[in-house]
Amino acid sequence: MTLPQLDAHTATIEAPGPVVWEAVCRYATSLARADLGLLGRALGTVPSSGFAPDGKVEVTEVALAGRHRFARYRLVFTVTAGDRPGATTVTIASYAGFAGLRGRVYRALLIGTGGHLLAVRRMLESIRRDSGARRR
Repeated sequence: MTLPQLDAHTATIEAPGPVVWEAVCRYATSLARADLGLLGRALGTVPSSGFAPDGKVEVTEVALAGRHRFARYRLVFTVTAGDRPGATTVTIASYAGFAGLRGRVYRALLIGTGGHLLAVRRMLESIRRDSGARRR
């Protein structure tokens, strides 16, 4: 099933590509191993963590996918050279399909409240911190 793209968010991180790549891989692994507890059970996430590796990990890209009662979703993390020496760009692209009335309501809550945007920004900030980079 091909999912429509919701959005993509990019951050430039002041750290070398290999360092940032390792931070992205650690972050993706942590998502795949997370315990969502009651929220995961309420949503019916599959896998229970909400995410699992989705396809082959490329040298510059890692993808995670999952589903729950209201949606199927995919996150793609891409690491590329930054626009200046010593800088690296990380892009997180989000894809999701929302089925039926409940899915549309869930999408409105997720996107309309800014919750998704906040979550993706936190992901990028976590990767930046884990890369040892300072905020610009």
